[in-house]
Amino acid sequence: MAMTHASSLPGTSQIVARATPEYPRHTEGDLIALTDGRLLLAWGRKVGASDMASGTLVGKYSRDRGLTWDQEAHVILAPWDDITDVMSVSLCRTPRGLHLFFLGRGPIKDRDTCVYQLLSTDEGATWSPPVLVSPRPGYHVVNNARVIRTTAGRLLIPVSFAEEAGNQERRFREVFCLYSDDDGLNWRRSNTLSEDGVLFMEPGVAECADGSIYMTIRTKHGCLYESRSRDGGQTWQAATATAFVSPSAPSTVTRDPGSADLWLIWCNNPAGAKAGWADRNPQALVVSRDGGRTWGAPRLLENDDQRGFGYFSVDVVDATVHLTYYDWSKGQPNFYLTDLRQRCLPLAWMRAG
Repeated sequence: MAMTHASSLPGTSQIVARATPEYPRHTEGDLIALTDGRLLLAWGRKVGASDMASGTLVGKYSRDRGLTWDQEAHVILAPWDDITDVMSVSLCRTPRGLHLFFLGRGPIKDRDTCVYQLLSTDEGATWSPPVLVSPRPGYHVVNNARVIRTTAGRLLIPVSFAEEAGNQERRFREVFCLYSDDDGLNWRRSNTLSEDGVLFMEPGVAECADGSIYMTIRTKHGCLYESRSRDGGQTWQAATATAFVSPSAPSTVTRDPGSADLWLIWCNNPAGAKAGWADRNPQALVVSRDGGRTWGAPRLLENDDQRGFGYFSVDVVDATVHLTYYDWSKGQPNFYLTDLRQRCLPLAWMRAG
């Protein structure tokens, strides 16, 4: 898709967590409004730059609706027992309380990566012990800010899966959803999406106004793929290629909570599959008014070819849309010196596309 250029980027932005030699990588996070008016932002803080480096789940509060944040992060969950790394946060609310979903990595790092959840009944002041969600052995990937609760009350966790992810290609050939109809007490698995020769990675889902669930999927084949479910995420149509040219980079799809619109943020790099893993720029937003069947013109969210961006969370608080995502300087090894950035946008701007 052609890019609509702008003289300046929209809204305001700030670094919420800046990388240091002690904590050189701040991984993807999620944000939620608490009942007392505060905002909670949670993310993974690593002691190394690689994907496999040990990490801790940390958080900050904002008492002014996201204008400023705590100076220091507080620890939500550190690695425990034989879990060496915790990361990739999704926050979700149900009648049971506040849920925090995350990935926990075991001693065999390229095989023992599973989905867990914490539950808080006091708005994040304390959390339950971690509970395993995905008992199947293997390497699970669930991006940040991916878990949704449908209007029917079903929790959906979109997952990409590999028996073992130790090779450089990370041959993820399966995508499915874990779903719960009792607010996270019990879980079942949807049918599996796979296609010969296609690497399916990092799916995301949004509920459409007609009740269907729309899914986007990262690939290494120069574009995003998509699928749709008409039974609440239990079964999925065969995945097909979209017109969204993209390198091997994540996208984020979400529903505007005040309308039928879908918002899609993705890496609109025209090089597509020829772009390297570091070339995650520019980042763009498109809006669909028909449940993901057609899309409007893209608008810039980030555009700096010396930096890479990705793993967006999208949350609406009052009339402001809060985005969080990583901000990394190209040329650094792995993801060394990766910051966590917040961008605040007027809700009217998001809806104007």
